[in-house]
Amino acid sequence: MEDKLRQIERQMAALEKLPSGTDLLSRTASTTTPVNDLWQLMQLRRKAQASEDGVSKSMSLIQDLMKEIQDLKESRDDLKKEVKSLQNQLNQLNMSELVDRINEVEQYCHRLDNLDSATKELQDRVGRYPDPDELIQCVTWDIMQTTLVSEQQNLQKACLMSCLKERDSFIKQSYTRHRNRH
Repeated sequence: MEDKLRQIERQMAALEKLPSGTDLLSRTASTTTPVNDLWQLMQLRRKAQASEDGVSKSMSLIQDLMKEIQDLKESRDDLKKEVKSLQNQLNQLNMSELVDRINEVEQYCHRLDNLDSATKELQDRVGRYPDPDELIQCVTWDIMQTTLVSEQQNLQKACLMSCLKERDSFIKQSYTRHRNRH
C-alpha cells in the first residue's frame, strides 16, 4: 500500500511540473501537438488530484474504521469480563440454598391460601349476624340487668309491703278477735 502511494506521489510530482515555454516550442517541432499534450497533461493532473482526494478520503475512512474496530474490541473485552464475573457469581450461588428458599416461598404461599380461606370463613360468619344499625334497637345487657335488678327490687319492696300489710291486718284481726272473746 505504501509503495503504491509513493508511486502515485511521484507521478503527481511529475504532473505538477508544467512544461515551460521552451519545452512547448521544442515539442512543436516534433510530430505531436503541444497544445494537445498540454491539455492531456492538465486532464491527467485533474485525474491525479481526484485520485489523491479519493485516497485521502479512503485513508480517513480506514482510520475511522480502525478506531471503530478498536472500540469494538474494547467493548468486547469489557463484555467478556462482565460475563465472566456474572458466571463466577452464578457459580458461587448455592443451589441447595435456592431450593430451600423456593420451598419456603411455597410454604408461605400455602399459608397465605389458608389465611385467605380462614378470612373468607370469618367474613361468612360475621355476615350471619345482623347489621350494627339493627342492633341499636335491641336491649343491651347493661340496660337489661339494670331493669331486672330494679324490677326485682320493686317486686321485693312490693312483696315486703304486701307482707307487712297482711301482717298488720292479721295482727288487727287477731287483736280484734281476742278482744271480742274477752
